Amino acid sequence: MIPLKIVDMKRAFAVLLIFVTAITACKKNTDQQNINTSDPKLKSITHPTDTSQALCVGCPPIYTQTKEYFFYDNADKLTSRIVVSSSTTNSITRMDSVIYTYSYTGPLISGYSETKNNVSIYHLLLYNLQNRLILDSVTNPQSDNNRVSSFRYLPDTAIQTTRITAALGVTTIIDTLAYVGNNIRVERIKNINPNNTFYYRELTYTVSPYKNPYACSNNFELFASEYRNGGALAISFSIFTPQNILYNLATRVDVRYGSTPAMPTQVSNPYSITLNSQGIVQSVANINNQNKVTLFEYY
Repeated sequence: MIPLKIVDMKRAFAVLLIFVTAITACKKNTDQQNINTSDPKLKSITHPTDTSQALCVGCPPIYTQTKEYFFYDNADKLTSRIVVSSSTTNSITRMDSVIYTYSYTGPLISGYSETKNNVSIYHLLLYNLQNRLILDSVTNPQSDNNRVSSFRYLPDTAIQTTRITAALGVTTIIDTLAYVGNNIRVERIKNINPNNTFYYRELTYTVSPYKNPYACSNNFELFASEYRNGGALAISFSIFTPQNILYNLATRVDVRYGSTPAMPTQVSNPYSITLNSQGIVQSVANINNQNKVTLFEYY
């Protein structure tokens, strides 16, 4: 007999696919037909099922499946991204979606919107003279998304400072990145809470020769910023999904984290990478995190 939670997740995922088909029907005769297939573009990402425990004693676990879809115009510019998730607990499934829409000034993304539950948040992007991202700010902030990220660059180093304003005060995230070529080799992150306590992380990357599927789109730097500071989940994002911020995927990520550098918790995550018949990354498995596999499709 198949366990109930697996049946529920399969049904939920079937509903998820129908849901995305309905959302994207108007795009099939425009964006997808114009894709230049000589240069593979990221089409979708299927994330592994996550299991979390509800914040109550004796409550059943929550199983979440997420998939991302990418759409481009006839110039291969990313026009939209749709992130759909289904959460199942006690045989009850909830569907959520976030739609990202990108606008351009010349070759650069000048801004984007993220829409959820009919509420849209708008981001303004600014660049320096070398066309490197220096500011990502929300122009219509709400209580849960009042966020401004600024970026500055030194030789072989980038520093991202994000300030999140909420009812309890301002949280500041300082992310210092040491590069070798296109790739981050060491990342040091410090979260400063409104009460001036802090949490730190240090990640060291062993880089593979394989190109990150996210880099098969034209706003990889922005994606890296999103995943590096994933809101309330920033700590777990940086520990379990650090692949998302690298131009070339890592075969190993060593993590040190905690509330004091003197007594860190240490984790080492080895990754298994498989390629498709065209030599492009098809899947990435985090071996130490229950061998969870992320799947990639291309146009």
